[in-house]
Amino acid sequence: MYVHAYQSYVWNVVASARMRMGTDVLEGDLVLVNSIPEEIQGLDDPDQGDEFSISESESQDKVAVKILTEEDIESGTYTIHDIVLPTPGYDVTYPSREELRQAYITSMSADGLDPFNMRRVVREVSMVGHYRRLVHRPENVQWQILHYNGKDTILDNPDALPQDGEFTALRVQLRLGTSQYATMALREICKRDSVHIQLWGKERNELEKANKSQVENPDTEG
Repeated sequence: MYVHAYQSYVWNVVASARMRMGTDVLEGDLVLVNSIPEEIQGLDDPDQGDEFSISESESQDKVAVKILTEEDIESGTYTIHDIVLPTPGYDVTYPSREELRQAYITSMSADGLDPFNMRRVVREVSMVGHYRRLVHRPENVQWQILHYNGKDTILDNPDALPQDGEFTALRVQLRLGTSQYATMALREICKRDSVHIQLWGKERNELEKANKSQVENPDTEG
């Protein structure tokens, strides 16, 4: 589990580096070039979602990737939703762009690891690696603006809520694949760090308490 968590950490570092380069498909990006048999999807990964890997007994050609060329870019065949990145492993292809290869090296060298030398004698820590899509498009997206009274109101029945409630909420419904998280989708919708999203309720309560205290004790200095 710790090894998988470390692989995910490195993948996120590299994914952030790739997104800083924009959402256009770039020469050197990776895309899958063949269908992935259902029985080998998600192997060697505890999350098992939109990740493609192989066991040691499988052939690498079942999870083949293509390094995009300038001609591929000009063809307009691929979009950001086709791009995949590998987690570190001994049986994956890394992007050819030097910035991304360096992101793997930099993030792992601090721990004394080489992304291009991942085979180990101990099988449990010798990982083949797998591919994850860089960007996933949510399915069945629906949204609704709700008004309600009372901070503890349950919002699962919009028809029972008032039209002119004191508070306003955005109710979002969407479908994501396994190992794809709604907190990340909300981060993009709200354009705020996910840590801040989790603290919104706490911040609001503390602000309300401070305002109430100020009203009740207008001469209090603090």
